[in-house]
Amino acid sequence: MDISLLKRLAAAIAVGCTIAATLAVLQSLGLLVPHAAHF
Repeated sequence: MDISLLKRLAAAIAVGCTIAATLAVLQSLGLLVPHAAHF
């Protein structure tokens, strides 16, 4: 495998994990703070 391909794959995985974690945090915040829209 190409090293550049591995780097791109690792970057894509990191971005995917970051997005998933952000969505999970937002969902937990939405569940914990139902009035978040008022802020």
